[in-house]
Amino acid sequence: MSSSFSGRHMGHYNAILENDQVAQLHARMMSIPYIAGFAPDRWHNIVDVMLEKDPGSHRIHRLRIVALLESDFNQSQRILIARSLSHHLEDHNMAPDMQYGSRPSKLCLSPVINKTLNYDII
Repeated sequence: MSSSFSGRHMGHYNAILENDQVAQLHARMMSIPYIAGFAPDRWHNIVDVMLEKDPGSHRIHRLRIVALLESDFNQSQRILIARSLSHHLEDHNMAPDMQYGSRPSKLCLSPVINKTLNYDII
């Protein structure tokens, strides 16, 4: 099982992190498309997978669509866009208080606990 359409596996990238020189080489190679202004052909492929929200229920409105991107493309987007965007939002207090996931001093379970406590009080 691979985490990319091309057959590359996240285990390959995790193994690279153990060797600092190889990790630096991989980071440079991953940045070449951004510097040169092109996208490799394998970055153009996306696999859409539909997962059942309710096991055994095949109703189309109860299916969740997940897009699988190339793992190195997905990782580079996370580093270049998502990280800098989330830091910018936090630095300028632009993230709403109701946003809990992946924020400092906010737990992802907090909204569930808040909702449960609100229902218990009501």
